[in-house]
Amino acid sequence: MKNKIHLTICLLALFGYSFGSWGAEKAVSEEKTVTVCCTPEVQNIAETFIQEYSKSNGNLNFEVKQVAPDRFSEEVNRENSLGFISEKANASQPKGLWKMLVARHIIVPVTHAENPNLAQLEERGISAVELQKSIGKNDGAAVNICVLEDESAAYCLTNFLGVDPASVANIMVSSKAEMIQKLQRDKTAIGFCCLLNVSDQNQDELAANFKILPIDKNENGRADYHETVYRPLSEMEKHSGNLTVHETAFGSLEAFERGIWFGKYPRSLVNDLYLVSAGSPGESEISKFIAWAITDGQQFIDGTDYNQLVYSERQSKLDDLQPREIIAGTAQQDKAATKSILYIIVGLIAIALILGMLVNFRKSKTKGLLAVFPGHTKVLNEENVEIPNGVYFDKTHTWSFMEKDGSVKVGIDDFMQQVTGEYTNVKMKNPGERIMKNEPLVTLVQDGKQIEIYAPISGKIKEINEDLVTDPSEINKSPYAEGWIYSIEPSNWQREIGFMNRADSYKSWMKREIERLKDFLAISVNAENQKQVAFQDGGELNNHVLKQFGPRVWEDFQKDFIDTAGLN
Repeated sequence: MKNKIHLTICLLALFGYSFGSWGAEKAVSEEKTVTVCCTPEVQNIAETFIQEYSKSNGNLNFEVKQVAPDRFSEEVNRENSLGFISEKANASQPKGLWKMLVARHIIVPVTHAENPNLAQLEERGISAVELQKSIGKNDGAAVNICVLEDESAAYCLTNFLGVDPASVANIMVSSKAEMIQKLQRDKTAIGFCCLLNVSDQNQDELAANFKILPIDKNENGRADYHETVYRPLSEMEKHSGNLTVHETAFGSLEAFERGIWFGKYPRSLVNDLYLVSAGSPGESEISKFIAWAITDGQQFIDGTDYNQLVYSERQSKLDDLQPREIIAGTAQQDKAATKSILYIIVGLIAIALILGMLVNFRKSKTKGLLAVFPGHTKVLNEENVEIPNGVYFDKTHTWSFMEKDGSVKVGIDDFMQQVTGEYTNVKMKNPGERIMKNEPLVTLVQDGKQIEIYAPISGKIKEINEDLVTDPSEINKSPYAEGWIYSIEPSNWQREIGFMNRADSYKSWMKREIERLKDFLAISVNAENQKQVAFQDGGELNNHVLKQFGPRVWEDFQKDFIDTAGLN
């Protein structure tokens, strides 16, 4: 009888909530038209976004309005207005506008593949200081340079060289064909053009016969590893069945784009495209459009001179935006607001009842079938996971700490070692090797079963913890001290720590990870008809829960839990 009452209440609550949602959708449909302001050079891409979004989303009406850059801020500040604007035009706008990056126009330096100085240029890189001499020919050793006659390209080049915009007027060429002709006549010349001109999937003449040059960003006379973002494809990437790898004349387009995101490329040679509004869109239909623009809408950037955002970047920006369903106001705003609150309260009651029933169901499923390991009765929850202050935590379940000398110690967090149990072997990289954020960092082995952990930062490995070779269980005994794994010379520390958490926020995320682990075990492990997962009373996990399972479960843990950690 009690369960029937619960079920009746839930159905009534859900009916009331659905009715409220219907009212909300009706209110949304009555929302005013959104005016989309755009400067002339980005109108085409703005119209493409709106046209494609409107095909599958009819709750928002758009009106595109071309405005001059000097009036852009005024127009966007109007009610129900949104704007598309490039970094070039945005440079003159007043501060304070909310903006979200949606694409990049990337300008790169190229030279002929038969340039007699190519090897030296690739070793040393080109520098803004040296190229300044080519403007006006003040130095006999200066090379010829040219740039496509494009406002964005000219803007980027003048920023990069630090020269007056008028000084590049005499080195502009009107088309890609004219640039090719000029660089063929003078094989030592350097041209500046859009990245997509040199990474055409059809391998046209510019893509096939010309090379992108590295840039000596720090002006130290050599192209350092962290400045060479156009590396050739590795054999693994070339034959990968899991990655969509776009191989170009210079290597991997994906690697290049990641390098730009990580800050390895001069910021001055990138002209960003933003969605702009007077303030944060909050929880609104406009927020849904922006979320679409940085995820599903990215495919419609193809065919323009802009490059898409890399996948990981899209996810981080989506987290910043956090779009949610909303209930829009109607003409009777006070009445609608009161109804909304009632619907939410009823919905929360329904959710609480449903969750209570699910918990009881889970307990009934596991009661009497649970094993406890001798010596490992510690409960795995956020209170018992060690999370020290002063270090940065990454969603790869690793931690990073910068030493006084600028090197960064890296290890795995206490959660990971508690889940897996004591390690019998650790497969580490060698000192001197380069790593990139989110690439494989270390393999942790337990009696033949293994998992792979990914790098939280990019850089060069200075030192490995030799003690782990003879005693890998040091990681379990002291994951934040004696159990450190690498000392790394970071290449992009300031940017990458922006994607990490400190102790307080990591603890909140850890609670969600523990629930995600329970779900993984309930679905993946029990589906294999193996022995049940070890729980304490109350449905909490025991320490070292994976130790009892074989390689197949560890493989599933790698694929379904570790490899997807950054998406949660």
